[in-house]
Amino acid sequence: MPALGDNLKAELCIAINDTWLVSFLHFGFLTCDRGQYVIFQIGLKKWGLLNMYAPNCVRDRTILWKSILSQLPIVNHWVIVGDFNMLEDVCARLGDIMHTLSGSELYE
Repeated sequence: MPALGDNLKAELCIAINDTWLVSFLHFGFLTCDRGQYVIFQIGLKKWGLLNMYAPNCVRDRTILWKSILSQLPIVNHWVIVGDFNMLEDVCARLGDIMHTLSGSELYE
């Protein structure tokens, strides 16, 4: 199987060990080059695992979330992991200018 992170600008990778390979169905990439996913069949249910790297900019994150909703295959359950580039607290921010503390792009 090709390395799942080969074509991503954000250099994401999902590694699947032999134990999970028997449940593996397929993988894909988001067209925005910000995420990749794998689909597993576990019992009668299909599970998706999305690894993503979200932009810092709120507008770009909003576009990403809408893109994710329109591109991911329909499965029974999704697990989403990665770097969401969202802060829970202003004190957690170091360096760069603060763009937002809101997660409202998830609910638009």
